Amino acid sequence: MKPILPLFLFLLVLVAVGVLAQGITHKRPPQVTLDAPTKRKLVEKAVTLKAGDSFQTVTNALGKPTTDTNYGDDWHILEYHIQIWEGAYGEDAEFLKIRLDKSNRVISIWVRAELK
Repeated sequence: MKPILPLFLFLLVLVAVGVLAQGITHKRPPQVTLDAPTKRKLVEKAVTLKAGDSFQTVTNALGKPTTDTNYGDDWHILEYHIQIWEGAYGEDAEFLKIRLDKSNRVISIWVRAELK
């Protein structure tokens, strides 16, 4: 019975290494992706926005956001997903984020996208 335990542990380590290597070497297809012309138009519209623009101005220019997250009474963020991978921690995500104050006016704009 003793030889089975080392063999079992060896196989367990091989499986764990295989799972880790697969996540490192292979990129999954994105869950959300916009084609290049749509991405470019969205980014071009976003860079025309400026601090003080209203919520209505933002949504007229960019459309309905993917998410609208409220962070209390002080501010909230409109997020437009451009390309998102499952389990992404930001390094693989492309997005637009518009931060609005409690009066629904633009405070800041973040753009993270690769335009080709």
